[in-house]
Amino acid sequence: KNELQRALQEALEYCVATVGVDVNTASIPLLSAVPGVTEDYAERIVRFREKEKAKFKKKSRTCKSKARANLEERGIRSREALLEVLDQSTYNESIGFMLCKNQNEPLDSTFIHPKDYMAAKSVLEKI
Repeated sequence: KNELQRALQEALEYCVATVGVDVNTASIPLLSAVPGVTEDYAERIVRFREKEKAKFKKKSRTCKSKARANLEERGIRSREALLEVLDQSTYNESIGFMLCKNQNEPLDSTFIHPKDYMAAKSVLEKI
C-alpha cells in the first residue's frame, strides 16, 4: 500500500510540474503537490481564494454587468496576490506551477515565471 501511495504521489507531482494548477479551482491535496507548497500553504491559498470569492460576490450583487460579476467571482485575481499568503521564497519556487487567469496580466495563466515577464514581453514585441 505504501508503495502504491508513493507511486501515486510521484505521478501527481509529475502532472503538476507538467501541466500546472489553476489556483482558483485546485484542491488542497493538488496544491500540496506543487513544488515548495506545503499542506499549510495549500490551506492558506484555499482560505484566501474563498475570502476573495466572498468579497467579490458581495460586490457583484451591486454590479450591473453579469460578465464582470462572473470574472470577479473567480477568487484569486493575480499571481502577485499570492504574496499575501506565501513567503517570498515559497512564492519564487512555486509560482511557475500555479496558473491564474488574470484579465490584467495574461502571462499569469502561463508557465512563465513573473520575474521573466519583462523578457517575455520584449520578445513578443519583436515578433
